[in-house]
Amino acid sequence: MSERKKCNAGPGADSAPEGVMERISQKAWRDKIPLSGSFAITHQCNFSCGHCYVPASERRGMRDGKREVQTSEVRRIIEECAAEGCLYLLITGGEPLLREDFAEIWIHAKRQGLLLTLFTNGALISRQTIELLSEWPPQVVEITLYGATERTYEVVTGRPCSCKSVRRGIEMLLEAGIAVRLKSLVSSLNCRELRDMEGIAEELGLKFRMDASICPALDGDMRPLAYRLSAGQAVEAEFSNKARAADWVRFFEGQKELSAVLPENRLYDCGAGVMSFHVDAYGMLQPCLMVRTVRANLAKMSFGDGWRRIAAAMEGKLVPSEWPCGGCECRDICGHCPGFFEMENGSETDPCAYLCEIGRLRLGHIRDLSGQLDKHGKRDCHERSENFVGAVEASV
Repeated sequence: MSERKKCNAGPGADSAPEGVMERISQKAWRDKIPLSGSFAITHQCNFSCGHCYVPASERRGMRDGKREVQTSEVRRIIEECAAEGCLYLLITGGEPLLREDFAEIWIHAKRQGLLLTLFTNGALISRQTIELLSEWPPQVVEITLYGATERTYEVVTGRPCSCKSVRRGIEMLLEAGIAVRLKSLVSSLNCRELRDMEGIAEELGLKFRMDASICPALDGDMRPLAYRLSAGQAVEAEFSNKARAADWVRFFEGQKELSAVLPENRLYDCGAGVMSFHVDAYGMLQPCLMVRTVRANLAKMSFGDGWRRIAAAMEGKLVPSEWPCGGCECRDICGHCPGFFEMENGSETDPCAYLCEIGRLRLGHIRDLSGQLDKHGKRDCHERSENFVGAVEASV
């Protein structure tokens, strides 16, 4: 078997007997093994989206006079995270395909035995990209749609002909047999094209997900919030597709079961700093993208030493004695995230009013839908609600 095939035998190569991955995840949680992570190998981007969380200054490849991680540093970090037990690694940005050494980084990560996912906006996918990903296949390539028309794409990204470039990139990936998923960051600029973006995915036979959770920039700049939907509009968008709405019901039920077994005193009840991590384009190791107050500089220490420092710091973050989220029935469905709280409010223990409203509205929809599903059974996955479009049109 060739080296490439040893690294990844293709789609489904990561399949395992039922229960195996659950046991691996349980061990990773118990022993604080960094099982999965994300690596933003650049913060630079060929798009110029107003909603982006990357600080404007860093989109030019510099932070406080320091350049982004060099090839040798990226290779070392990848080697060390794999040695510490990482299995799943997301390569992201910025736009990762902007790096001239992208192919070298990708192949090096594959040679470590990592199962890779690529996040890209899709506009820079070329014949060389297809050849690389065909030879060294990802688990999946996720592409963000910013609209369904050229006009909306240009308004959102600030770049002409970007929609055409993205559609061409998606088609090239599919023609090569590379796994693709589509998603959208829904904002005030593209919300009226949500149905059309869903239609693109349906036409291509691809999975689609949406997110409306625009947050402040990582340096505290609040300007991205100007593009955020109201809580009501965001939730109407989420539940405008009945299949997606049913997924929310199932997610809520699963979260209730998960919450019952999680430690009650942990401030962060996710895997950040327990079994997952993020490395930014300057070699800073963090529990996740959102949490920048707990960091380790990998230019000054190994990944293993940095990980243990991060894990210890996160373990010490406990809920305060009087905490409004403690007994809240919406906590399992609001998108509860102390990191998000800190970005928006400056305090990881001060709940974000926007997420609180999101949770309240989601819970209302879930209760209504749960009764309908119990009464009528499974619904057509292509059925959509008219409420979202009406709500958006009424607001503009």
